[in-house]
Amino acid sequence: KEPKEIKCGKCNHIFKSSRTCPKCGYEMISRGEAIPFHKADLVEIKKVSSEDKEIFYRQLLGYCRLNSKSDGFAYWTYKEKYGVGPAWEKKAMEPGQEVLNYIKHKQIKFAKSRSANEHKRCN
Repeated sequence: KEPKEIKCGKCNHIFKSSRTCPKCGYEMISRGEAIPFHKADLVEIKKVSSEDKEIFYRQLLGYCRLNSKSDGFAYWTYKEKYGVGPAWEKKAMEPGQEVLNYIKHKQIKFAKSRSANEHKRCN
């Protein structure tokens, strides 16, 4: 493998295989200093099946029926989550916990954004 290119944080010179910039002498990482890293838990990303997406959409429709919302709410919520519009028939089913949690998440996000915008207007 060839070493990665490094961009100097001081002069923006690009170089390889060194802790110190050959152009300006800036030490990117001092000798003996630990290389910085981010601590995080890795989680496997699972691809959502077409069947799971259909169930999610049908449950969104069920939520709409129970809460007197238009089917457009289900359409746009689905599109927001998956990036494309749903391609299934409008057959509603009882909303599950995943759908209820997602809608609650959207409501909290909206309320916080409104609160932040109102705070900006007041200042």
